[in-house]
Amino acid sequence: MRILALLLCCLWHTTLHADTNEKVVLGGALKIQIPDELRPMPEWQMDLKYPGWRRGTEAFSLTNGAVSIAFHHTQNALQETQIDDAHIVVSQLLRRRYGEARWIQSRVIPKFGTQV
Repeated sequence: MRILALLLCCLWHTTLHADTNEKVVLGGALKIQIPDELRPMPEWQMDLKYPGWRRGTEAFSLTNGAVSIAFHHTQNALQETQIDDAHIVVSQLLRRRYGEARWIQSRVIPKFGTQV
């Protein structure tokens, strides 16, 4: 769940100027503010964009699928001592995937009494 929080923090900067609404996802396990333009992604589009068994269980996207955010919750809990390592892995993954992006911050911060 903390990896999800880390990814969401990364995405937070991209939605600073957009109108947002609160969405409840993962059966009520998570509430998130996402841009109004993002709608629930149809199943067929999820199959195309996220092939394989590790795809998200829920996703929101623009109608053309160009911009999306997907959610997946596993039963594998990330321990507090693993946060720094997870941050490095996710940060490297995002930097490789979005090499042209201008990164403002990439860090682990305390939030609500836990590291995210």
